[in-house]
Amino acid sequence: MKAYRLEIRTEGIVRGAAREIGRLVETGSYISNTSLYYALGISKSRYADTLGKPTYTEDTEDQKDIYVAPARPVNETKYTNLLTTVSGNKYAERNLSAQDPENEVADKNFPKVGTEKVVTSGNRFETFLIAEDDIELPKYFRLGKKRGKCSLEIEEIEIEKKNGEFTSSHPIGAYDTGLEPKGDLLTRKIRPAPLILQARYKGNYYELNYGENEKAVLPGDLEFLKQKR
Repeated sequence: MKAYRLEIRTEGIVRGAAREIGRLVETGSYISNTSLYYALGISKSRYADTLGKPTYTEDTEDQKDIYVAPARPVNETKYTNLLTTVSGNKYAERNLSAQDPENEVADKNFPKVGTEKVVTSGNRFETFLIAEDDIELPKYFRLGKKRGKCSLEIEEIEIEKKNGEFTSSHPIGAYDTGLEPKGDLLTRKIRPAPLILQARYKGNYYELNYGENEKAVLPGDLEFLKQKR
């Protein structure tokens, strides 16, 4: 069993859609592991989405021996706001006729404008990867909507498997463990799946040791979207 600590640094603007309110699209301070499986090249997605539905479980079927946790911020996340003339989750808007009832700005001489709250360069995030064997990851990769550039530092760390009552100390996907929380539950709602930031469990767990007496504690049965398979 291998374990790695990954530190992600944003090298430019990174966009996401953790929350959408009207014409505001907000990038969250956590990075979902759904994004990381694709961004790090562990799983492959279709070049064009013609089905109109997620295929996360199918795309990760061959990677059950690799678990990447969601990433949390190392420092205070820095943002900037951008004005955009298209929705935050689109590259283009339909060119509607002025007579089309869906055209909200037909009688106005200005484009439809929204706001994107995006992560700026220089932000740092950390996460952990657990795998059966050695794994190679890219030093640079693209992340989020419109593919913002990020760099990656990888450190192999010590991993121990234990059993008993424990409190998880790093975010996991809400569907990534079969263990039931016993208390001390903290969650964060983001798309496409909510996060468990902390919870108390009983069962097998991993203790990951790194740095100077630092450690992360995670459930011992982690599998991406375990409850959805």
